Amino acid sequence: MNHIWSIWYVIAMVPLQAYLVHLGLGRYHLYRQNNWPNASVELPLNIYLTLYYFTVPLLVIFALTGIFKSGNIAGDNEKLGSQTDRLAKYFKRTRQDYFAESILIENE
Repeated sequence: MNHIWSIWYVIAMVPLQAYLVHLGLGRYHLYRQNNWPNASVELPLNIYLTLYYFTVPLLVIFALTGIFKSGNIAGDNEKLGSQTDRLAKYFKRTRQDYFAESILIENE
């Protein structure tokens, strides 16, 4: 799991964002009912509605990654490539092979 402050942040922000989406969809219905002087408002209103529909799955993704551990390598205090043992298991080479190769490269 993530840190407790991250979970509380998600618990506070997801309902707020859901409420803002609800207000936005209500505003869309209000704009749809207005009598506009020209008929060219269909495209902007459809774009407005489409953008709001994109927020719903993004809100779900935000909630899931905020509550469950999402593999934040940058926050794990681990340098990428520093675990040569993992590489050795993958490539079936020993740590000494990597060390000898790095010495050969340095001597060139």
